[in-house]
Amino acid sequence: MKVKKTMKNVNVIETQEAEFSLELTHTNVRGSQWTKNGVEIIPSDKYEITMDGMLHTLKIKNCHTQDESVYAFKLGKLSANARLNVDSKCKCI
Repeated sequence: MKVKKTMKNVNVIETQEAEFSLELTHTNVRGSQWTKNGVEIIPSDKYEITMDGMLHTLKIKNCHTQDESVYAFKLGKLSANARLNVDSKCKCI
């Protein structure tokens, strides 16, 4: 099994939703996990994890600067990661 389409870095403005996705060469695989800075993400009001055939998606809702991090998808020895950058709304001087 391989990654067909890998994750890309995401830039959002505070309070927006961020989405990471990647496509594998096989459908409906089990045992995958998403991590933030190496810590497993558990689905919640903040994090939505979905799998649709070969497409695996992580949505991060209501982003804030503390959500900036490297997010990774892991499945056995297979892994991919990308960075989330969050800009604050106020560009005050």
